[in-house]
Amino acid sequence: MAGQLDWQGDRLKRHRKEIREAYGFRANTEEDQERLAEWLAAELCPVELSRERLAAAVVAQCRNDRIEPPGPGPVGRLVGKVVKDFEARFCRSTVEWISHATRSRLEDLVAGTRRTWSG
Repeated sequence: MAGQLDWQGDRLKRHRKEIREAYGFRANTEEDQERLAEWLAAELCPVELSRERLAAAVVAQCRNDRIEPPGPGPVGRLVGKVVKDFEARFCRSTVEWISHATRSRLEDLVAGTRRTWSG
């Protein structure tokens, strides 16, 4: 059909490149993704619980850095991975911080609760 854009292939890549250049942006790289992940883990995960707000912050940071933001799917996956890794590190560091005696009592408490719920 006349007047329709080809949304696939080389033409789309060329259009995206032209748009980035017109607005002073550059393509997102793997290094950018790694830097965003580190930034999220260090700066935002300790203070923000909402994955939606974390995703919005990623897009805003990309725009601030003049980098083409990833689409919603890749942003969601990035946020999900960073949050999961942050929570695992947080739990490990919390467990390491408390004494062995307290850990044992907590484990006994959880084990007792499991028995109560299942029985």
